[in-house]
Amino acid sequence: MSTIKTDHKKNTPLVFIILDGWGNSPYKKGNAVRLAKTPVIDSLIKKYPHAELLTHGKR
Repeated sequence: MSTIKTDHKKNTPLVFIILDGWGNSPYKKGNAVRLAKTPVIDSLIKKYPHAELLTHGKR
């Protein structure tokens, strides 16, 4: 288990965003998200802490 140190103040706003169907892959071929212009998401990722959930499997 790891510990993450933060400098967050108490009572600060929190936004929890789930982008269902938003695949994050390093490959461009066949990847609409990677090929699209996404300035808002790009700026949010650069400016704020974030995490990704890795999932896979058969249906």
